[in-house]
Amino acid sequence: MKVLVAKPNGGAYLYIARGSINAFNSIGCDAKFWDGDVQTWNVTKPSLYIGCSGHRKVIPQNRGNVKVAIHVNPYGTKLEPLYGVDVNEPQEAINWTLSQKPDVVFGYGHQDDASTYWSNWLKNHNIKFIGVSTAADHTLYYPSEINNRVNNIVYLGGRWPYKANKIDQWLLPIIKATNVKIMGWGGWQGVNGYAGVVPDSDSGREFLASGKVGPCICEPHTTKFGIDIPERFFKLALCKTLPIIDYIPNFDRYYKPGSYLMARNPSEYFDLVTNYANNKTFDKARIEYTDIIFKQTRLNHTYMNRMKDLCAGLGINDIVEKFNNEIDELNS
Repeated sequence: MKVLVAKPNGGAYLYIARGSINAFNSIGCDAKFWDGDVQTWNVTKPSLYIGCSGHRKVIPQNRGNVKVAIHVNPYGTKLEPLYGVDVNEPQEAINWTLSQKPDVVFGYGHQDDASTYWSNWLKNHNIKFIGVSTAADHTLYYPSEINNRVNNIVYLGGRWPYKANKIDQWLLPIIKATNVKIMGWGGWQGVNGYAGVVPDSDSGREFLASGKVGPCICEPHTTKFGIDIPERFFKLALCKTLPIIDYIPNFDRYYKPGSYLMARNPSEYFDLVTNYANNKTFDKARIEYTDIIFKQTRLNHTYMNRMKDLCAGLGINDIVEKFNNEIDELNS
């Protein structure tokens, strides 16, 4: 099967789209980015196209039998703006998505969220929504020697104002109290431990796998609504770097209760991160947690799992079976 995926200019969606492409290629499909060129479309003759309302590429009118799935933001039970940021899908994006006549739409939520935060796609337009959370790319993320980590705490991510509302409460106190190695763009200049930007061409695996513990700070809407889980959690898990998260409602939908570390407030978060990173009496428990989370992530939270769910929603059953076989092989 040939798959085209809308090529973004950069940012988080680039990593997510690349992970999806690598998932398809790992089962023998021919998947690649599409820059919107009609000639490329016609030469490729895709069976599946994955687009994005935030990175718009206009699909040729004569698309043939190709299945079309478009990534969309929440459009249902309206989410109130947080810190002045509105994460609902704007009307112009809704109109554009409808003009592409997708077979399904998908977003960074659980399938349970289809009846709430994304409900209007089905209710108003009879378009099926599929919950496709972020995940980790199993072809790029894997562990380094767990007993020989050069950094106790690593954090990879941006710190622009919206994210800083959480980072400054939950992570800065830890940075001020102990050694944290930080990489990422946007607002880190002058912060102790900042080591620069990881280019989009670099997965950041080596950096993430160099740490014992990886703080995983969510954006405000994730903390409030339980959607758009940071890809960082899954990447850290595949690197066997212990991810420790701030509060996410209904996170048990993804991981078994008791198998992960979550804090309810910044003080509790400070204690969890610093103890598991710096206190040797926590080493055994840290390794046990990383092993459990690593196994759960490889089984349930790679982009093979997510693309399998997308293909299942589209009725592409032969590809679903190939994903199932590859997931079984990965976990054998």
